[in-house]
Amino acid sequence: MAKEAAAREEPDCLTKYFSVMWCKASKKKHKKWEGDAILITKGKSVILKDMEGKDIGRGTGYKSKELDSLEEGQTLMIGGKEIEVMGVISADDFSSGRCFQTGIATHDTVSTALPQTTMKPFCKPIKSACQPSTKDNILHISQSCKPRHNPNDSNSLVMPRPNASHQCMFNKAGLPVVDVVVDPYIANNLRPHQREGIVFLYECVMGMR
Repeated sequence: MAKEAAAREEPDCLTKYFSVMWCKASKKKHKKWEGDAILITKGKSVILKDMEGKDIGRGTGYKSKELDSLEEGQTLMIGGKEIEVMGVISADDFSSGRCFQTGIATHDTVSTALPQTTMKPFCKPIKSACQPSTKDNILHISQSCKPRHNPNDSNSLVMPRPNASHQCMFNKAGLPVVDVVVDPYIANNLRPHQREGIVFLYECVMGMR
């Protein structure tokens, strides 16, 4: 009770709000995220609310520096739950309830990483007009192939390259390896665990796993 009273006495200016994902505490590398939530930090205390506004976790005794330095991608344990910060929510969005209606859409990087006015529509993969019939034609075409999107762009999602043994089995002609880059129209709106999932599925489909 004393800790709760102390938390209530903290100045309002120290209250911060974050959009987060949460899951049950686990030591597994790949987390099974349960859903979105709102994290409220105040002084040395935290409150975790689901998207309906109900409290699903509370904690006290955190270091002030630990809570003040929370940013995108960082994790925090709250009781038996683990959360990962997705973005910062303004006090206005919280008080108006907009963050509970839009959920993760308040994530700063979604709105600022690629402005809506500059977004390009999704591009369909290029289809070849005809199939090359000779090894020379295959080599000539493969040497002129380039990634569909720039793999060096910030926040680009590039698929893993096949290792030597994989190429020995599936690329016996020794053709150049071209980076596979996810369309930035999609990649810029993916959460970290979704990016990991795409890489995992790609490796499975390509026989890398």
